[in-house]
Amino acid sequence: MSLWLSKSVVAAIVEQLVDGPIATVDVPRIHKALESLRPEISPWSPDSASLAALVVGDVSAAAGWEQLAANWQRSLAAGGVLLCVGRGAASETSRKLLCAGFTDLRQVRVGRKLVTSGRLGLRA
Repeated sequence: MSLWLSKSVVAAIVEQLVDGPIATVDVPRIHKALESLRPEISPWSPDSASLAALVVGDVSAAAGWEQLAANWQRSLAAGGVLLCVGRGAASETSRKLLCAGFTDLRQVRVGRKLVTSGRLGLRA
């Protein structure tokens, strides 16, 4: 991914973010670009909690995505944002996020990348 594309993806991501802690999973160039804007960004770990946003790689073709999504949900605060960055099919990425319980889905194309964001609903 070129530096320009990384910055463009980051710009699309930052539009969706709320204030609070952010973590990334499997997107090293985006992590580096986000670090310049938000120094508090960290790599995701399973024991992360109360994240405002989590930026992940492509989930459209991921095997075992249900377990991944469940782990990510546990890390997000109520109303937190999950952002998926990849080249996968828009409809498949949306379907997986909807099935995982994310709402308010948005998609934007940046070059050949697709950024899909979804908000975690309030917990009971």
